[in-house]
Amino acid sequence: MTTTTLSSKSRFRSLLKGMLRRNRASAIYLFVAIFFFFPLQYILEIQRQLEDLSRYGSASNWLYGPSQVYTSISLIAMVFILTTAPLVLTLAQVSYLHNHRSVDLYHSLPLTRTQLLGANTLAVFLTIAIPYLLNYLLVVIAGIVRMVLGGGEFVLSPGQILLDILGWLTVELVIIALVMLVATQVGSVFENFVFTCELVMAPVAVLGISIITMNTFLVGFSDRIPAKVYAAINPIGMMIGRIAAPQSSVVNGKTVYQLAAYNWMLVGWMLAAAVLLAAADRLYRRRRSETAETSGCHGPLGVVFSAVAVFVGGAGFGGLLYLVVSEYSEQAFVIGVVIGSILTFLLVEAVLNRGFKGLWSKMPRGAALTALTMVLALIVVTGGLGYETRMPAVDQVQSVTINYRGRRGEVILRDASSIRTSQSHDGSVYYNYDYLSDVTLTTPEGIDLVQQIHQARLKANIRPSEEGYYYFDGPSSFHYQLDRGNMYRSYRCASTAELPLLHQLEALPEFREQTDPALLLTADQVQNFQVSGSWGFHVSGSLTNRQLIEDVVEALHQDVLSEDTTRLDRGEAEVVGFLYFDTSYDDRVPLTADHLASFSYPILDSYTQVLAVLERAGLSENLETVEVSQLSGVGMSMWSPFSAQSETKVYQFAEIDPHYSSQTGDMEEMFLDEEMMTLLMDSAVAYRLHNGSSNNVVYITPFLDGQAGVTLMLDLQRISPELASILEPKLEPYGLDLSLTTDQYLTFRF
Repeated sequence: MTTTTLSSKSRFRSLLKGMLRRNRASAIYLFVAIFFFFPLQYILEIQRQLEDLSRYGSASNWLYGPSQVYTSISLIAMVFILTTAPLVLTLAQVSYLHNHRSVDLYHSLPLTRTQLLGANTLAVFLTIAIPYLLNYLLVVIAGIVRMVLGGGEFVLSPGQILLDILGWLTVELVIIALVMLVATQVGSVFENFVFTCELVMAPVAVLGISIITMNTFLVGFSDRIPAKVYAAINPIGMMIGRIAAPQSSVVNGKTVYQLAAYNWMLVGWMLAAAVLLAAADRLYRRRRSETAETSGCHGPLGVVFSAVAVFVGGAGFGGLLYLVVSEYSEQAFVIGVVIGSILTFLLVEAVLNRGFKGLWSKMPRGAALTALTMVLALIVVTGGLGYETRMPAVDQVQSVTINYRGRRGEVILRDASSIRTSQSHDGSVYYNYDYLSDVTLTTPEGIDLVQQIHQARLKANIRPSEEGYYYFDGPSSFHYQLDRGNMYRSYRCASTAELPLLHQLEALPEFREQTDPALLLTADQVQNFQVSGSWGFHVSGSLTNRQLIEDVVEALHQDVLSEDTTRLDRGEAEVVGFLYFDTSYDDRVPLTADHLASFSYPILDSYTQVLAVLERAGLSENLETVEVSQLSGVGMSMWSPFSAQSETKVYQFAEIDPHYSSQTGDMEEMFLDEEMMTLLMDSAVAYRLHNGSSNNVVYITPFLDGQAGVTLMLDLQRISPELASILEPKLEPYGLDLSLTTDQYLTFRF
C-alpha cells in the first residue's frame, strides 16, 4: 500500500510539473504584463515624488488603497488582469473535458479524478500566483528604497500588502473553482465560459435589477443596501471595495474600522473557494466521459442559469417597454416582463442547444419560470403585498427621523460626532464634519404629525393624477425606529395637503430646538455680528464686544421662544432687519459640540428684546427703512444669483452695472422705473424663509447707489394683478405658473 501511495504521489507531481512546463509561456507573459502595469507604475510614481521633493521640497502622494501601492492605471489594469487570467487559463487547462479523445486519454492515466482536478487547479493557480508574487516582491523592494530615502507623505504597510496579496489570490482561486465546477456539468468550452461568467455576475445582476425595479414601481421603496453588500456577493467586487474603502471612519463619535468587514468577506470567500472545489471534485468523480462535446448543461446548474437569465431578461425588457410607452404604464411593464421572459428563455435554449432541438421537452420549465417572473412583477406593481400602504402604529414607534429642517433649517450645522481628518501638503491636520440634515422626533405628538405628513405624501405618490406633482421643501424620507426593527420609506412628489401640517410641525418645540439656529446658537460660537436693514442696506461694522454679543444672542433666544408662530404661517410677521453672525472657527482644532456656520437671521417686528438691545447699543439707525424712491434699481432673475453658501448672509457686494443683462438664458433684468420697483418690493418675501414650490418663484435684488442688497424671493401668489400682467409674458417661456394658491406658502412680509 505504501508503494502504491508513493507511486501515486510521484505520478501526481510529474503531471503537475508537466502542466507547469506547458504553462511556462503564459506565466512569462503574465509576468511582463503585470510588471508593466504594476511595479513599473509604482516605481514611476516614486520617481515623481522624489523629483518633486528635490524641486519643491514637498510631494503629493497619488497612491491608492489601504496598502498604498496602486496608481490609477495599475488599479484598473490589475483588476482586469487578475480576473481574466484565471478565467482564460482555467478554460484552457480543462478543455480536455470537452473533447472525446482528450478526456479518454486523461482518464486512462493511473490517477484518480481527484488528483486530476487537483493537478489542473494547482497548475493554473501557480501559473498566475508565481508571476504575481514576483512582481509584488519588486513593489515591496521599491517601497523599502523609498522609505529609506524618506521625505514627503509615503506609507509602506506590510500588513495591508499581505492582505492584498491574500485577497487577489483568493479571487483567483474562486474563479478557478467556478470554472472547474462548471466544467464538470457542460460539454463545451463555450458553455463553460458562459455559465462561469453567469455564476460570477448572477448575484449582482439579480440584486441590481431587483433594486431598479422596486425603485421604479414600488412607491416608498427605500434602497438602503450598502455598497458592502454588492462587494460581499462578488469576489471581484470585494477587492474593488476593499481598495476603495477608507481604513476607518467615525460613526456617532466612534471609530469604525471599515476594512474589518472586507477582511471578514475575504475569509468568507476563502471558505467559499474550498466549498466550490469540494463540490467540483464530487461532481467530477460522477461525471460521465460521454458528456464531452454535448450541448446544454447537465444537472441543477442548467435550471439555475435559465432562472437567472429569464428573471434578468424579463425584468429588463419590461423596464425598457415601460420607458418607451408614451404614458408610463405598469401594464406595459408586466406585458414586457412576460414577452421578455419568453424571448430570453428561447434565446438561451437556442444558443446552448445549438438550435431548437428538444425545445418542447423544456417548455414546462420555460412556462414555470415565465409565470414566476410575472408573479413577482405583479407583486411589485400592485403594492408589494401591502408594503406601500403599511403605516406603523404610533405606540410601536420609538422615534421617527425625517430629512427636513424647516424654513429656518438652511443654516449649515456641523455634526461634531462625524469628525474626520485630512492632511495638507505641509503636514497640517484639519478636521472636517458632516452636516446635519435630519430631525428625530420622539414625542407622540411629533410622531403622529409626521405620520399625517407621511400619509399625505403617500397619497400624492400613489395617485399623482389626483394630487398633482409639486416640488417644495418638505420631508421626502421617513425612518421609523420601531420596538422591533426599523421601517424606511422614501418618496418623490409631494402633496399640497402637507403644507398646513408642515406649519404645525415647525411650531413643535421638539422640532424647533433641533432646527432653529437662534435656539442652537451660543454666544461663545460668535466671533462678531453685524446689523442691517430689511433690504440689506445700512450694514453696521463688525461688532466684537463680548457683552453685547451675549446680550443679543440671549435676547434673540427669548424672542424666538415667545414668538407666535401662527403669524409666520399667515404671512403677518414683518422683517425689520437682519442680524449676521460670524461663527468662523479654527478647523485645525476639533469641535466638542455641534457648530453652526455663519448665518443671518431676520429681526421680526415682534422681537422686542432684540430691538431693545440694539437701541441701547445705538444700532437702531441701521434698521432704518430705505424708500423705494432711493433705490437705483431692482434686479430680477429666474435663478438665484448667489451661491447656497452665501444665501443667508447680509450682502455688501461690489458695484454691479445696473443695466447688466445675462447672456446665459437665466433671465436677468434690471427695473429702473420707480412704479415698477414699488410693485416688485411690495411682493418680496425673505429668501430661504419661505416654504413653498421652489419651481414657482423668481428672485429680486434691490440696489442702492450701485450696491446690491439682500436677495429676496418674489412670491408669485401675492403679486398684484397689475404686476402679474407685466410679468406673465416674461415668465411664461420659463414655465413659471401664476395659478397656485397662496396657502402653499409660509412667508414673511417686508
